[in-house]
Amino acid sequence: MTTLERRSARHAIAITTLALSVVTVLGCGPGTSGSAGTETGTASGTQTGGTATSTGTETSAGTETSAGTETAGTSEGLACADFLSDPEIGPPVTLQVRNGGAAPLYFQPVGCGGAFPIAIKGAGDVAIDWQLGECSPVVCDAFLDQADCTLGCNDCAPPLTGRIDSAGGRSTTWPGVQHTQLQMTAECAPGTECQRPCERRDQAPAGVYTVELTLYSGCAGACECDIEPEDGVCTIYEGPAELTDPVTVTAQFSYPDQLVVDLLAP
Repeated sequence: MTTLERRSARHAIAITTLALSVVTVLGCGPGTSGSAGTETGTASGTQTGGTATSTGTETSAGTETSAGTETAGTSEGLACADFLSDPEIGPPVTLQVRNGGAAPLYFQPVGCGGAFPIAIKGAGDVAIDWQLGECSPVVCDAFLDQADCTLGCNDCAPPLTGRIDSAGGRSTTWPGVQHTQLQMTAECAPGTECQRPCERRDQAPAGVYTVELTLYSGCAGACECDIEPEDGVCTIYEGPAELTDPVTVTAQFSYPDQLVVDLLAP
């Protein structure tokens, strides 16, 4: 029995009332402020090729597209073992972002690494929470064996703007994960600051998913790369910059049948 099949029964109980909420590291700021617990799945990505399957749509507002929406968690009816993440997640999906136009495009980077603000939606157009932020511990597994779950966050200077030059591109990876937000209990994690919301990393079910990325064709202010990037993608730490003329690029894919998806901006 596959991981997808093993998890279906538990998902039906744990996430019935939850609304679920690739990333590419483009450059990191200095230093970190650590905390108890070890977690994986923060902003990262590997560059690969792909086949264009996306479409770009101009939008009227310059609103940043988020990668997901957090929802209130629950611990009703869960045993301590139910807080454990799936031991095997995958297969991963490569999401290739490319600028197919003649002019630069810009984006609002996410986190210390300056990740693309990519949103993934599943069945019913519900946003999937799949990216971990810059603070830890947040994954439920890390709470269970800790005496102190006090939140610690990376000490970094995140970039303010991202730029993709003409013919430039970079990819990121969605691991095939979705985060289920739960409320940790004192019975399972009696440590200091452990009785708070946490996220369980679950295997995403098979199905059709939609990927969205908002880019901008207009930029005023600090819009130039400090160093000419080899792949045509850079993050800009100086500011401010005003981004205008948004274009939303979308693509659909069937998981786990399709493992390479292109987000090709016009």
